[in-house]
Amino acid sequence: MTKDAAVGQDAGPSRAVEAALFSRYAETDLDRWRQLIGHEVVHVDPRWGRGRVEDVRWGTPCAHVSPYIQLRVRYARHGGVVFSAASFPAHHRSVAVSEEVQRVLRACWNEERSDAERQAILERHTGELREARDRDRLRRAEELRRRVVERRRSGT
Repeated sequence: MTKDAAVGQDAGPSRAVEAALFSRYAETDLDRWRQLIGHEVVHVDPRWGRGRVEDVRWGTPCAHVSPYIQLRVRYARHGGVVFSAASFPAHHRSVAVSEEVQRVLRACWNEERSDAERQAILERHTGELREARDRDRLRRAEELRRRVVERRRSGT
């Protein structure tokens, strides 16, 4: 498969990319893996079909296993299934991504880049993701404060 096909230049509105390429992009960065939340994935086994990523978190199933990135995917026939980030590309053929992620993938892997240039692009992108997450947290905190003040004023 060509690099252009790998990052979904011909994928149309779904913006599907190979799961292995997405895994290379996300590496061990939780914020990059979270870009899959709400997006569709295609399992390698056709009996499983398509699923939707419901959650991405850092955790462990038990005390004697070191924490790792976990992705919860819901399939119509099989319900919710948890995959580790490390095993995710072995179980999935493709993933749908936002235009922003697709642009980063193209910039990193469709063009001839040195490892240092690729790393700089990914670091800048990850910083933007974290800033957006922080802005969202601040917005939610302000909304909660506003509701508390309104409740206190109304006496409930």
